[in-house]
Amino acid sequence: MFLGEQAEFWITTAELSDAVLIPEAAVLGYDGRSGRIWTVENGRLQRRRVGFRHRTEDARLEITGGLEKGARVVTRIEPGMEVGRGARIAEAAKR
Repeated sequence: MFLGEQAEFWITTAELSDAVLIPEAAVLGYDGRSGRIWTVENGRLQRRRVGFRHRTEDARLEITGGLEKGARVVTRIEPGMEVGRGARIAEAAKR
């Protein structure tokens, strides 16, 4: 390297091998530590306040607390979502 050159690098602070991740865009009221997310529980939409710890370089957040057992995280917000409304989980195609 020479004086005046730029460099970009990433520092790995944690490896999230078994984390529940959600896109930051799907979190309402994110304050850096917590926020509200949509979940599907027993076939119905619910809103939950959850805690976060790490943020990945592609803007996904690690959920660390606040999820009910068996709850599935909604990763894409759609118009018309209401608490208690019926919902099904559609699995994303694995690449």
